[in-house]
Amino acid sequence: MNILFVDPPGIQKGPNVGLGYLIGALKAAGHRTEVLDVNNRIDTAEDMLAKARAFGPDLVGYSMKTATYFAAVQIGKTLSDAFPQIPHLVGGPHVTLVYKDMLAELPWITAAAVGEGEDVILEAVAALTAGGDLSGIAGMALRDGQGGVLLTERAFEKELDAFAYPDYGYYIAGGKRISRYPLVTSRGCPYLCTYCCVPTVSGKKWRPRKPEAVIDEIRHAIDTYGVEAFDIIDDNFTLNMRVAHDFCDAYIASGLTLPWECPNGLRADRVTLELARHMEQAHCVQVMLGIESGAQEVFDMMQKGETLEDIRSAVRLFKQAGIRVGGYFIIGLPGDSMDHTLESLEFIAEVGLDYAQFNMLVPYPGTDVWEQFKANEAIFEDYRKGWHFTNEQLEPIFQTERFSAEEMVRAYDLVHTRLGLFHLMIPKDRVKMRKWIQKMKLVWKHDRSKFVERFLEPVAV
Repeated sequence: MNILFVDPPGIQKGPNVGLGYLIGALKAAGHRTEVLDVNNRIDTAEDMLAKARAFGPDLVGYSMKTATYFAAVQIGKTLSDAFPQIPHLVGGPHVTLVYKDMLAELPWITAAAVGEGEDVILEAVAALTAGGDLSGIAGMALRDGQGGVLLTERAFEKELDAFAYPDYGYYIAGGKRISRYPLVTSRGCPYLCTYCCVPTVSGKKWRPRKPEAVIDEIRHAIDTYGVEAFDIIDDNFTLNMRVAHDFCDAYIASGLTLPWECPNGLRADRVTLELARHMEQAHCVQVMLGIESGAQEVFDMMQKGETLEDIRSAVRLFKQAGIRVGGYFIIGLPGDSMDHTLESLEFIAEVGLDYAQFNMLVPYPGTDVWEQFKANEAIFEDYRKGWHFTNEQLEPIFQTERFSAEEMVRAYDLVHTRLGLFHLMIPKDRVKMRKWIQKMKLVWKHDRSKFVERFLEPVAV
């Protein structure tokens, strides 16, 4: 069967890990795949249709994050008009959260894959190849014909090594190079942070892979894509510190020396000096911590199950081990304000982070923050318009008594100006002179004492 996938445009570029796993599974089963990689290419509707018609799809699948929802819907309307007789399936984190709404709102969607999609897509393709339909497939949501939705939930796969390696051939074929390989060594999260939807999307049970299988995948990535580094993109790489030690042991024993990072945000309470040093010996060069706020009041409301002292300790341990350490922060959490955002800046200086990035809160359906904000009528825009981080579209879709939408934008600009992270505020497509002018306006407004210093820096941001 010919399966056409769509990766809609968004702010996060690079290979789509979810699609990579689906493609790997389908190719291993003998099917043909093609990807309309609109995220990493600039294709017109005519270009997309020409490529799709040349491929001749029997099924179209759309990868959806909340931030790419509207783009995916626009592409979906175009392709469903062009190929009305074949199934159009949607999947991804956004779909898992709101599949009922999507099936009700978008008549061109045939069905929605909920949760992990590797086995769902294989069963769907097998059923269609045999002349059947999609009914009865666990993890596949369908309309019941009476305005409702039918779904048999599918348990999350316990043995992640049963999945084929992700296939990023489409990305390479598009003229791109994977210099940093996105590596998944575990899925799931047992914690209940108020702002996070990972337990719904990936499961509450943490499921690690075997270190030997992970090492084999790294070798495969080197041989297939010529990668020079990799990122462990797990939500909880160090949740079980013994498993993390086992990976470091296996990586050192393999003789591989590619540098690697943990860019997705480790938990600060799941690190010891022994582990940090072991990670450094295994060529880890940088980690990010999910800190979210340096203000005690805001931090305590997130229900992370760790403390600010845990953060201070983790930063100290990683730096002691020779690993660069950064932190992610969120603007707009319950209890947050401009003053608390400034407290976070002070916290960054206090603990000595090597890097820090502030993202804008998006209240996702199913999270505690979503319920809080809905109850308080704080959400005034479609949450699907909210973007965590961007240098092009910074428009909060909610506000609180303590923090107006206008103040949140000002806070975002202020913190990144003082941190010197102008690339997070100024669109990449601006010419150098316009970038420089906008940069100096931001400095004059938010960090005037460093105007001369910033003035003398290189123009590019």
